[in-house]
Amino acid sequence: MTNKRQEILFASAGTFEEMCQGLLQQIASKNNLLKITVFNAPIGNEEYVGNLRLLKESVKKVFSKNAPLVAYVAQPCLAASMAAEITYMPEDGSICHERHDGYTLLHGNGFCELVTEGITPASPDASIKEQSQEIFAQLGKMLTDNNFCINDIYRQWNYI
Repeated sequence: MTNKRQEILFASAGTFEEMCQGLLQQIASKNNLLKITVFNAPIGNEEYVGNLRLLKESVKKVFSKNAPLVAYVAQPCLAASMAAEITYMPEDGSICHERHDGYTLLHGNGFCELVTEGITPASPDASIKEQSQEIFAQLGKMLTDNNFCINDIYRQWNYI
């Protein structure tokens, strides 16, 4: 496991887009970004899907080809309308990273670590069972494609 650093940031009140822009302005000049996990409470699946699309587009616009992984957690924040957990890679050059669609592989001295973005189902309106099966199939493919097994997972969160 790498020695990643994390930071929590809060957005000023506003529309979802304004809050995203505010958070991204706070981190736009920072280096070694690995992942941005945004916490906010959308009203329903349609708003969630729209917000996630806008978030990913905003991140790509700010960071271009160096865009970090993105996750959007539909969970209210106690301290603000939106919060973001920013994960940074070590700055000492001890690891290299390999970006893929939806995940990044971190390689270091004798290890390889797989970090994913938020894995979401094609349809948030499907049953919880169908969504879970789809998401775990996606995760399973990432693991097997990179020679990992289920026992290699050391941290995993499910938001249902």
